[in-house]
Amino acid sequence: RRVHGDRSIESRMADQSQSQSQPQNQPNPDGVDDLVQRLLSLCDHTDAQQMLESQAESLENLDFSIKVLKEFNEFSQTLYTQSENQFQYHTRMAKEMRSDLESIMYRTRALKRRLEKHALAVAAQAKTEEGTVGFEPRPPVTPPPTVGDVEPLAATIDTVAESSQLSTAPQVTQAESVDPS
Repeated sequence: RRVHGDRSIESRMADQSQSQSQPQNQPNPDGVDDLVQRLLSLCDHTDAQQMLESQAESLENLDFSIKVLKEFNEFSQTLYTQSENQFQYHTRMAKEMRSDLESIMYRTRALKRRLEKHALAVAAQAKTEEGTVGFEPRPPVTPPPTVGDVEPLAATIDTVAESSQLSTAPQVTQAESVDPS
């Protein structure tokens, strides 16, 4: 226990609490009590009661509005989450479709280039074969026989007959001998 002078701290606190609990009947030199009394006389108790009721009603409306807004925010958050997931899914799907289409277009272009090269090679081969496929060796041109030359006439007839047998025989060309598979 601390002692300050003749009295302890506890005794001093007890004296202060007693002095505060006793009403002070001394007049207020500032006139605050008079001002408060005048203000209270200007206010009607029914008006004050109406103001309190209207404040209570406004508070209820505010609480209801806050409750509705919280529910709306929760609902909006749920919808936003769903739409965000759908958007991410569709974005991912669009990216995959794009990469698939790019792959398809790349393969199509490569196949087109290969087909063009193959077509050019086949056309070039056909042109070179075209000159040799239908080529038949022709007999040498001999002067027309004269009346006195019977033997050359017989030789010419034999040559023409041999060449006609060659031309009527079925010919196997290189294009036919190639396996189509």
